[in-house]
Amino acid sequence: MEEKKHPCPDCQFCQWCSDIRCAACLGHGRSSKKKLSMAEQIELYEKVNREYAEKKAREASACTSCRCKK
Repeated sequence: MEEKKHPCPDCQFCQWCSDIRCAACLGHGRSSKKKLSMAEQIELYEKVNREYAEKKAREASACTSCRCKK
């Protein structure tokens, strides 16, 4: 097998990609945060949407004729 730019285990034929593409493929520069499970993603999605809906409801119920916070 010919020489590779990086010893990627799943690479069968190195195309000598740019360093930016190699970094993306190899995972360099990614945050070290763990990935969320499907249940955690759903929980986060529902939480964010619930907070957004509550904010919109507060804005809709605010008095528009003055600056009071009804």
